[in-house]
Amino acid sequence: MLPLSCDGLPISAWNLLITVLIVFNAVYGPYRVAFIEQESRPMEILSVLVDFFFLVDIGLTFITDYYSKEQKRITNLRLIAINYLKTTFVPDIIAAVPYSVIDITNESDELMSDDWLKLSKLSRLYKITRIFRLIKLAKIAR
Repeated sequence: MLPLSCDGLPISAWNLLITVLIVFNAVYGPYRVAFIEQESRPMEILSVLVDFFFLVDIGLTFITDYYSKEQKRITNLRLIAINYLKTTFVPDIIAAVPYSVIDITNESDELMSDDWLKLSKLSRLYKITRIFRLIKLAKIAR
């Protein structure tokens, strides 16, 4: 299996979509935590879709080549996976966990508080750093 090209149009389009979703989370996440007690059904569906896209992004990152610090293109899938696991995998997985879909209960069988679920979504703000990495890559490419 060949890795996806980080310079290719499909990954560039995907990164643009993920960037839009990150900006959406950066704006809507804090707003939701601060002002919304009960999310509307359309926004719940959108939230689940965003969760899904972030999980797919993790999978794609495992099979997308990258450039090393020496500007050498790394296409070996094993090296790509090792690099991802050593760098941003853990924060990505924390940010992508769909907490709102997981049935987490405590000893008294009460569902985890909605406030905690709201706050857990804020972990996605970490993904904003991805925007800065994409900007940096765009500058290097020029």
